[in-house]
Amino acid sequence: MAALEEEFTLSSVVLSAGPEGLLGVEQSDKTDQFLVTDSGRTVILYKRFGRTRWFTPVIPELREAQVSDQKPLGSWSVKQGQIITCPAVCNFQTGEYVVVHDNKVLRIWNNEDVNLDKVFKATLSAEVYRILSVQGTEPLVLFKEGAVRGLEALLADPQQKIETVISDEEVIKWTKFFVVFRHPVLIFI
Repeated sequence: MAALEEEFTLSSVVLSAGPEGLLGVEQSDKTDQFLVTDSGRTVILYKRFGRTRWFTPVIPELREAQVSDQKPLGSWSVKQGQIITCPAVCNFQTGEYVVVHDNKVLRIWNNEDVNLDKVFKATLSAEVYRILSVQGTEPLVLFKEGAVRGLEALLADPQQKIETVISDEEVIKWTKFFVVFRHPVLIFI
């Protein structure tokens, strides 16, 4: 199953391809801007130009992205020795960006911030699998053990106990987050 959307070329690297790959490409709060997270230390905000088409398979690991005619608007990196562990996303309610590094450290920043080391930081009590964000609802944080929290509730108490929803043998492989009749729906396999 696939969705036909606008296409643009980012890089010839396959997403989730390991140390030299990209962790993800996510929409910004502006329709012509997107966040690219590499699997190391950097998040880059790009602006795309021209009319393009984007074909997105349902399973993101099969998606391929390529870079051309894109203008970088901003770049943020974590310190040497730290590793970004899930794609950065836009909080569409605030226009801020959210990323997790070293599995448990959540950072929130905006376009004016220059150094990720000096932005809001919350150390969480459990490892994050992914942050998911769509227009019309607050971002959700999906933990590796299957628990889900809204970003605001998590920020109110970052060290709250996170329950285990899936067994130790189970691993999350795929997620989809969308809104149906103004209600957020998160599916993970």
